[in-house]
Amino acid sequence: MSLEEFCLHAANAIVLLAFLFKDILWLRLIMVLSSLFMIGYGRLSGQPLLAGWELLFLAINGYHIVLLFKERQPLKLQGRLAEIHKLVFNEFSERDFLKLWNSGMDREYDNTVIVRQRETPDDLLFIVDGEATVKRGRKVLVRLDQFNFIAEMSFLTGEPATATVKANGRVRVHCWSQTALHDLEAVDPSLMARIRSILGKDLTKKLAERLG
Repeated sequence: MSLEEFCLHAANAIVLLAFLFKDILWLRLIMVLSSLFMIGYGRLSGQPLLAGWELLFLAINGYHIVLLFKERQPLKLQGRLAEIHKLVFNEFSERDFLKLWNSGMDREYDNTVIVRQRETPDDLLFIVDGEATVKRGRKVLVRLDQFNFIAEMSFLTGEPATATVKANGRVRVHCWSQTALHDLEAVDPSLMARIRSILGKDLTKKLAERLG
C-alpha cells in the first residue's frame, strides 16, 4: 500500500470512528485528525483543491474546538453573584446561572409601585438590594427583602397579580421578561423545570412567613 492510499484509507477510517462518539468535542477532534490525513492525501495525489477544502474544514473544526474548551473551563463566580447562586439558584451550574442572569436586566425603584394588584406583570423580578411591601388593599401581607422574587405567582399561573408590591425606599431588582422565559420552555424544558422549582421554594418560604 502506497503512502497516498494509506492517507486516504486512514482518513475514511477515522471518519467512521467519529460516529462512535456522542460528545461534540471528541467528534471535532477526530474530524481534525481525519482532515490532516486527507490533506496529506490531496498533496500526494496531486489534488491541491481537495487539500485546500480539507484545510478549511480543519480550520473551522479547530475554531469550534477552542470555543468548546473555553465553555468547559471551570467558572468561578465572585461577590454578590456568587452569594445569589449559592443561596437561591443552586440548582443551576455556575455557567448556566450566569447565562440566565445575563438574559435579564437591572432596574431600580424608589418608593414606587413595582407590581400593581389586578394587573399582569410583564416581568419576573428578583430583589438584589432593598425591601418591598406586599399589600392587598390596605392589609400588609408580607415584607420582602433581598433575594426574594416578585410576581412569581403571576409567572407560574399566567394570572394578574393578587397583591400590590411597593418599594420601601430604593430597591434594586433584576428582572426577566416573562414572555421570553416562557419561550425558553420549548427550547430547554429542564431549565424551566429548575426555575419553577426555585420559585416554588420561594412561595413556600413566603407562605411560612405569613403563617408564622
